[in-house]
Amino acid sequence: MRDILRKVFFELNIPITTNLKNDILLKKIIRRVLNRNDNTVDIGCHKGEILELFLRYAPDGKHYAIEPIPYFYERLKQKFSSVKIFQNALSDETGKQTFYWIKNNPAYSGLNKRKFSEKEIQPIEVEVKRLDELIPENVKIKFIKIDVEGAELKVLRGAERIIEQNKPVIAFEFGKGGSDYYNTTADDMYNFFAERNYDLYDFESFLNKANPYTKSTFQKAYIDNIVYNFLAISKQ
Repeated sequence: MRDILRKVFFELNIPITTNLKNDILLKKIIRRVLNRNDNTVDIGCHKGEILELFLRYAPDGKHYAIEPIPYFYERLKQKFSSVKIFQNALSDETGKQTFYWIKNNPAYSGLNKRKFSEKEIQPIEVEVKRLDELIPENVKIKFIKIDVEGAELKVLRGAERIIEQNKPVIAFEFGKGGSDYYNTTADDMYNFFAERNYDLYDFESFLNKANPYTKSTFQKAYIDNIVYNFLAISKQ
């Protein structure tokens, strides 16, 4: 029932929670950015809510989803037969690693162990890949969504080819409580995109056509920890 109510509020654009507000804003961005035949990647696909938007607004494109948790992976395979779904975790390196599945709070699962009780954590072995390995070179990616609870920079570093060749729009979460576990700072994230000629926005500032973040305003947003959903847009 909870999921049904959330979907109703989502479709009606009624932001009853902060997370729902962010998803509604992202829906508006996806609708603005995507064309019918654009190709997308959903990293940390979870239940597939954002993947559904990719399929809605780019029905003729190729879509890829990455979800390491077996339960969600199997559900996604059953629901999205036209999507290539990978049961991997992503990073800037490859090989088998332990993935910490937080069973009661799966959104907090990741490659680095977080502060949950041992009863809540189920370690599973996953195959870690770089995104550049999974997506064929002849597929031009227009939009990437990343939700990996702090490992965003590692995922981005594993997608250097795609970013360099395709200049995709990248929606990502980045904030305290996640990045800390991967020793990633606001400077690290800002510099990664600045070096690749990208501007950074939060969802609302992009939709309102405001100026992009400077390094100092991005640092402040990170320190204040109020805004944690961002959009990277190539200047080229």
